[in-house]
Amino acid sequence: MVHAVSDPHAGSSPSGPEQPMIELRNVVKAFGSRRAIDDVSLRVPAGTCYGFLGPNGAGKTTLIRMILGLARPTAGEILVRGRPLADSAHDALSGVGGIVEEPIFYTYLSGRRNLELWARVEGDGALDRVDSVLERVGLGRRGEDPVKGYSMGMRQRLGVARALLPDPDLLVLDEPSNGLDPEGIAEFRQMIRGFVQEGRTVFISSHLLDEIQKICDDVAIVREGRVIVEGPVAEVVEGQGGIRARVDDPARAAALIEQRLGRPASVEDGALVVPGAASDDDVALAARALVDAGIAVYEIGQLNVSLEARFLELMREPDDGSSATPAAGP
Repeated sequence: MVHAVSDPHAGSSPSGPEQPMIELRNVVKAFGSRRAIDDVSLRVPAGTCYGFLGPNGAGKTTLIRMILGLARPTAGEILVRGRPLADSAHDALSGVGGIVEEPIFYTYLSGRRNLELWARVEGDGALDRVDSVLERVGLGRRGEDPVKGYSMGMRQRLGVARALLPDPDLLVLDEPSNGLDPEGIAEFRQMIRGFVQEGRTVFISSHLLDEIQKICDDVAIVREGRVIVEGPVAEVVEGQGGIRARVDDPARAAALIEQRLGRPASVEDGALVVPGAASDDDVALAARALVDAGIAVYEIGQLNVSLEARFLELMREPDDGSSATPAAGP
C-alpha cells in the first residue's frame, strides 16, 4: 500500500527473506541550514524496479550520491544489500553499478576502449563482459566509434553498459533515459524490465513520468527533500481514474449521476467528470443512466490512470511538513 515506513528497523536482518536491497533509515543531508534530504526512510525490495521522482532540486541526485557512497549523510543510516554503508561500504557496493548525472568518458577513445579501461579497474571478470554489455545496451555496432561522435542518448547507453560491467545485482541510475528518442526510450524500457526479470534490482530517478509508470513496480515521490508518497505504482495512482463524458447538458448529467449512482460528479471544461476508479461496467452503467434520462451522450469513456496526474496533484498540494502519505487501514 502507499505508505511511509513506520518502523525503519523492522525486517533488517541481512539474512532475512524480506531484506530490502536498499534501506534508508531517517536519512538527512544538510548543506548549512538547508536540508537537501530531510528525514527520509524507505525500503527498496529486491528484484524490483523502484522509481524515485521529484521536481528539479528535490534532492534526487543527492540521495543517489549517498546510496553509491559518493556522499555521506548528515544523519541517519543507509544500508545497501543488507550492509550499512558507514561500516562496510566496500562490501555493500561490490555488487552495485550506477550512473550519477551525465556519465563522463574519454571522448577521443572508442566506447569499447572506455569500457575496457573501466573493466581493468573493476577486475573480477569485467573485461570478459565488455562485448556482451555493449550488445545489451544496443551499441554493439558502434563500439569502435569514438565517444566524441556519440549522441547524448548513446552516451547514456554507454553509461548503463559501464554500470553493467561488474555484473551487479543492483543498478542505481540517475536520469538514464536523458537524450533518448522515442524508439530509444521504448528499447530502454524493455532493457530495464529485462534486468528485473533476471533478478536484478533497479533504482531509477527520472522526470519521464509516463515511462516510470510503465517501468517501475514501486515509486517514491519526493518534494523539498521529503518523501510524500511511497508504494506500488498502482496504489500511488489509485483513485486517479474515473469517467469523462461529452453530453448535451453537463450540469444536469452531473446531478443525475450523483442522484442515481451515488457518486460525486462535476463539470470540467464543458464535460461531465466522475472521479475515482471506474471499470467498463461503471462506464456502461453511467451511459445507460444518462440515456434513460434523455441526456444526449456524444462520447463517454474511462479517464486514464496517470502517474503524471498524481504527481502534479501532489506538487500542487500545500506542504504541511509531513513525510509521506500514511498507510491505508489500521
